[in-house]
Amino acid sequence: MADHAIQNDPGITLCKSWMRKQQETGITTNQATEQTRGSEASRWQVERVLGRGYARRDYLLWRIDPDLDGRVKKRACIPLL
Repeated sequence: MADHAIQNDPGITLCKSWMRKQQETGITTNQATEQTRGSEASRWQVERVLGRGYARRDYLLWRIDPDLDGRVKKRACIPLL
């Protein structure tokens, strides 16, 4: 999922990148939809994290290191994970 899925906030832009089809979250044409907005909110508890004074950042792995050549495990920070 992407940024828009962690919280039901219309101020968060829907992801424009390709997304894996997931019927249960509303991704049927490999694109995010309004139905996907906030679909993962129960997993992230953004309000609770921020309420405790923490910051949070999320990102899509393929925006940082797309596996275009099949070598993702050999580059960047992936081996450290």
